[in-house]
Amino acid sequence: AALAREERKGGVNKNNMMLAAGGRRVNRPMHNHSKEAKSVLRGWFYRNLDNPYPSEELKRFFAQQTGLNQAQIATFFTNERKRYPNPPWWDRSKTTGA
Repeated sequence: AALAREERKGGVNKNNMMLAAGGRRVNRPMHNHSKEAKSVLRGWFYRNLDNPYPSEELKRFFAQQTGLNQAQIATFFTNERKRYPNPPWWDRSKTTGA
């Protein structure tokens, strides 16, 4: 009950906690990307399903357009590729030994 009260007061949220050195718990703020940023990045991703790997130059462009940094852009595309079922860019013949 005390933890629920803390969560309501804006305190610790179990989903945002991580362990620091020494095993103590610290808050880690959530960083959700804006709808506009996700729309720009997902739009490019789905238009480029045959090769959804943006160049460094394109990542810099996306960073300027969305307000995200290049690491966030790279992570977004990594996660989006992981979520996509039956990706056309993945050559199954390389993993089956055929």
